[in-house]
Amino acid sequence: MAVLEGQVFKQNLRVFEGKIYGLNEARQLWRYNIGANQFDILSQYSTEVTHLSDINAAGILVNKVIDFKKELIEFQ
Repeated sequence: MAVLEGQVFKQNLRVFEGKIYGLNEARQLWRYNIGANQFDILSQYSTEVTHLSDINAAGILVNKVIDFKKELIEFQ
């Protein structure tokens, strides 16, 4: 599908009720209606949003990284 070129970020897609939902590298949440061949941008997120987790009738769940720390501890 040419309309989806450049729209898939980290192979992160969800399908719900005949529509494909995804997040692109610009962190735009988009929807593609398969039957109507219609593409829409639904929302814009900050770069803290890492991926689309789930979608259902109640809403859309995305993951957001708030604080990422890596610590090295040495035991002797």
